[in-house]
Amino acid sequence: MFLLAVAVEVGAAVAGTALPPWEHALLVDLELFAVGGAFRSVFVFGVALPLTE
Repeated sequence: MFLLAVAVEVGAAVAGTALPPWEHALLVDLELFAVGGAFRSVFVFGVALPLTE
């Protein structure tokens, strides 16, 4: 998800086109959710699951 959002933003910058505000907000939200999901997965698989064994 993170790479997709970054690729779209970089592609638009390279092409010289501006993204609409709604699309920029959507991609920023996607980036934030991807980073949050990465942190959550580390917590769940590294901390929570070993404690439940």
